[in-house]
Amino acid sequence: MQIGVIVEKFKNKIMINGFENYTEKLNEYESLELLPEIKKILSVRIGENKAILSYDIKYLLITSGYENITTPRIRKIINHIRINGLIVNLIAGKKGYWIEENADKRRQYVISIHQRASAMFGILKNIEI
Repeated sequence: MQIGVIVEKFKNKIMINGFENYTEKLNEYESLELLPEIKKILSVRIGENKAILSYDIKYLLITSGYENITTPRIRKIINHIRINGLIVNLIAGKKGYWIEENADKRRQYVISIHQRASAMFGILKNIEI
């Protein structure tokens, strides 16, 4: 199965089994209030040296007056941004999230994603259901 087919198959999956509280569909507050603000925060993070962690995003939101924010839900919102292409070339690493302009670094990131996905599919081959 090609990666594009896999992505489309699971793109709109609302929740991940066992992690429903963290992965449920964005609620109205998250969609209308937090998502636009997180997009603003991430849109200026161009280059790895400008990376920002989800904890730091949470701090910025709280100090701006937003409430009822958890780090897992921030990651869910960022996942929504990434899966739906709301910010192009938004990647993640140990330093946090940033927009990568360098094509070679993006290529290395894509290879890393493929390797992680391949490792997960390797596990699936050996699970009996």
